[in-house]
Amino acid sequence: MTLGEKVKLKREELNLSQEELAEKMNYKSKTSIHKIEVGITDLPLSKVKELAAVLKTTPAYLMGWEDTMSVVEKKDLINKIEDKRINKNLSRNQIIEKVGIKQWLNEHSSENDILKVARYLEITTKKNRFILSFEAERSDLKNFYDWFMENTCNLNSEEIKRLKSTISNILKLINKGDWYYEWSNCNSCKTGIIKQ
Repeated sequence: MTLGEKVKLKREELNLSQEELAEKMNYKSKTSIHKIEVGITDLPLSKVKELAAVLKTTPAYLMGWEDTMSVVEKKDLINKIEDKRINKNLSRNQIIEKVGIKQWLNEHSSENDILKVARYLEITTKKNRFILSFEAERSDLKNFYDWFMENTCNLNSEEIKRLKSTISNILKLINKGDWYYEWSNCNSCKTGIIKQ
């Protein structure tokens, strides 16, 4: 279910019209709500939080960060993980330690833990391309940032501008409040800093 479909579902559960929701969100017309519901408009995280509060739900629900896999889907993915683990000759404890989960997977494990292990073992699913651990994503972004700082001073200003835009957009999507991003004016190039 998309963010727009979830917004529409929650709006209808609260018996709100598009006009009423638009008013609560301080939008000028229902067109903005219609665009959100059909997926035409991307929302910044601050608006997702505001929308979640108005719809009496959580940003995690609207964004699809909560568990959405059925028990059958979890079992199927865990079976694929087990096959890949055996093929790579890895113990469960090695994976637990490397990925940072508390215990081995079962159908009651969180979707996030299952997807973290699947990602570590390079098992591609539709979900793990989009719903990934914030911790892992921030770590990946920090590694990319370190590379960026070491290797981009020789890029031209247009290439740096595109990279900055991409990084800023990624950070907007994964920001949970404990990392934030600022651009600084380095003497040799225009780069940014990630702060914790």
